Amino acid sequence: MNEFWHIVSDCRTGATGLAAFNSALERTLVALPREEVADFRLKWLACSEELYSWEVWDASALMLGGTDDDSFMDFRSWVISLGREAYASVLANADSLAEYGQTIEEAESVAAEQLAGLLTRTYRAMAGEDPPNPPEREVLSQPSGQRTNIRDRREIEAHFPRISDWLSRG
Repeated sequence: MNEFWHIVSDCRTGATGLAAFNSALERTLVALPREEVADFRLKWLACSEELYSWEVWDASALMLGGTDDDSFMDFRSWVISLGREAYASVLANADSLAEYGQTIEEAESVAAEQLAGLLTRTYRAMAGEDPPNPPEREVLSQPSGQRTNIRDRREIEAHFPRISDWLSRG
């Protein structure tokens, strides 16, 4: 997993936004053997799956003003693109997303939407076939964990104090 995060970090360094990150990631991936591209994609999907929780969903909905399945997938890709430290922080406590509020608009950008597809497209271009899928496992029909009533100001302040503060300033 270290190599995965090394690639993410290298692509984020010097990138002036998510579109630039995507370009750097694509350039990096096409220079790798296709097996490594497939492995990178599987690790990306595993990270995205780990972020598939109601806590992260509710935090993203608060920061973005709402979310749905597609935008939440894009949001999780954006979180991963921020790097290992941001990813681990959000995974441990979704309220830490408030630290990344200055770039939250990237999570709703076309670049965020294109990010997950970039991994598949790059592999297809290299191999002439679809990339391997993750091993068979139970697919969650809903995010894990418990929901927060994000319409209740007291619940928001109790579960997401930093995001609540960020929202009050914005």
